Amino acid sequence: MLDGRIVGEGEDISRTSGDPTDHAELRAIRAAITTIGPSALADCTLFASCEPCMMCTAAILRTRVSVTYYAARREQAEAYGYRDVVPADELRELRTHQTTLELVGIDAVGSDRPFKLSPK
Repeated sequence: MLDGRIVGEGEDISRTSGDPTDHAELRAIRAAITTIGPSALADCTLFASCEPCMMCTAAILRTRVSVTYYAARREQAEAYGYRDVVPADELRELRTHQTTLELVGIDAVGSDRPFKLSPK
């Protein structure tokens, strides 16, 4: 999201596509780059259904997305067979030479809903 406007969206289709990199965060980042270009992502906010995995975290760092909000916690994802989620407290400590990663968990009713809808 940039200035209140959605500039990219994505959904996790990794289980149906067979591509383990088809995560929602990466698809949303790719869509945003197409819409506004890569340099504008530093001013964007990313909203995710779950704590990002290490791959998505690397993309968030690399593109310098300013803040990421997520709903479901790692433990909720693990209950549905997702084992690649990294604890948010560890990710908050990651820094690059220009970027501090800001991840904010929100309390959301039904935050495990995406896992219930996802095929195993």
